[in-house]
Amino acid sequence: MQAYGGDIKYVLNDEEFAEQQSSLLFVNRFITSFKKLTSYYKNLLTDSNYNQLLMFLLDQMFKDWEKHLMNMKFNLVIGFYI
Repeated sequence: MQAYGGDIKYVLNDEEFAEQQSSLLFVNRFITSFKKLTSYYKNLLTDSNYNQLLMFLLDQMFKDWEKHLMNMKFNLVIGFYI
């Protein structure tokens, strides 16, 4: 079995970048993984508590992502510097 994310390429040319953007591979993987992570709690908690848990988890993840992105440098065409 291949390790999760083993097929991810971090340095892309223009064509590969366009393909990744159109396929939404990251979004689909995130949603699938997030559902797997939280499915246990859906049956364990009330709907209200489950929704609150999701809001807390997503809020924390987005804060971490925002902090990470704010520390990155970009070039003029909004490409990441490596």
